[in-house]
Amino acid sequence: MEHRLFRGDAGNFSGAVYLFAIIAGLAGLFFLSLVLGASGFLLPWDLSATQKTLFWEIRLPRTLAALLAGGILAVSGASYQGVFQNPLVSPDLLGASAGSVIGIMLGLICGAGFWLIPLISFSAGMLAMLLVISLAFLITRSGGFSAVLLILVGVVLSALFSAVLNFLRYFLPDESSMFGASYYMMGALNGVSMQDMLILTVFGLVPVLGLCVLSRSLDVLTLPHEVLETQGVRVKALIFIILFLATMASSATVAVGGIIAWVSLIVPGILRFSFGRNHVFLLPCAFFTGAAFLLLCDLLSRTLISHEIPIGIMTSIVGVPFFLGLLYLTRRKYVQTGV
Repeated sequence: MEHRLFRGDAGNFSGAVYLFAIIAGLAGLFFLSLVLGASGFLLPWDLSATQKTLFWEIRLPRTLAALLAGGILAVSGASYQGVFQNPLVSPDLLGASAGSVIGIMLGLICGAGFWLIPLISFSAGMLAMLLVISLAFLITRSGGFSAVLLILVGVVLSALFSAVLNFLRYFLPDESSMFGASYYMMGALNGVSMQDMLILTVFGLVPVLGLCVLSRSLDVLTLPHEVLETQGVRVKALIFIILFLATMASSATVAVGGIIAWVSLIVPGILRFSFGRNHVFLLPCAFFTGAAFLLLCDLLSRTLISHEIPIGIMTSIVGVPFFLGLLYLTRRKYVQTGV
């Protein structure tokens, strides 16, 4: 039996109220993110020439990037969790994010151009994710595959990828590139421009729309795969397409802001526990919730202390307690039973 806090989905009162509330909260956070910052309180209709540059060329792109990246990561995580039927799975834990940064690092070393970087990032992230899944299946080729083992393999290989990243830093051409690589590894949205919005839109938002179109297919995957295949559903092809789109979307956020941890794990995980597994409702709800969560973290990272905190550090500080709570809530199904 599926446990949830609310009997919620797209068609009932609790789900509709939450969706309305999170959209309203997102609008408020978007406004606060624009007007608040280290440079003081800025209103778009009362600005000097310098403040106009700061507002339109720095704050607005950064706020849009946080909104889009948060939504994209949450939908990607929800899609991963739908495929593997486990709320403790995400692109971060399966090595896709670390693999994407390796691709970016290789691109920087080789002098790749603006549009080539996200393609290399996606390709490396996809290869890393396929490597994790392949190794997990290889270990259990005699049977007994479990999502817990998949997560363990992902964690181990993610540690290996982190070591590779630190090794590749020594091959970067100058100290400026090394500093930028460090920010990619920590996650940061400072320096984002409107040009980066093109990457998030083309390689991030478009795949997210594709995943929303496939939301009913994610619901179908909750049924036994043997039954689906007898009904003519090409399960393996469907899973590959969903993982392909989700990995491309998450890689786009890595190309723009580096590894922004925990958003793709805790946001869809908590929503899945709260409202169930109806992906027609879950994916749009995850987008707005992830956008609000990352906007809040970005606002805190800019205003909490005098120096800016990399947003990946802030999402980790906020996300770890939520993850421990999620782990506690799902312990019976995913820990005690070893699913």
